[in-house]
Amino acid sequence: VRMNSQFTLSRFNDLFQHPVQHGSPVVSQAGKIDITHLLHLPQSQAAASLDMSNATFSKRFRQANGNKRWPYRALQVIEKQLKEARSKDVPQATIQGLEERKKSL
Repeated sequence: VRMNSQFTLSRFNDLFQHPVQHGSPVVSQAGKIDITHLLHLPQSQAAASLDMSNATFSKRFRQANGNKRWPYRALQVIEKQLKEARSKDVPQATIQGLEERKKSL
């Protein structure tokens, strides 16, 4: 899943109340925080894993990502559609289109 989920460390620290320290497993050497490992989780679980409230996490995520919603539900819908498409005789172009939609979230 591709998403604008990497923030500069200073931007993330400005948006989130809990500063992230360098050396954290989610902080790259470029000072960007990668939250792609959380995108498959419901928003409440992702927020809990970062030790913040769901409301704060939602607000900060939207601020940092151009008011986009947390992608969990959209990913679940696309996964269901892909599963159904693969089990039926659906053209490969349709399956590829769904996979591209999934990557664009």
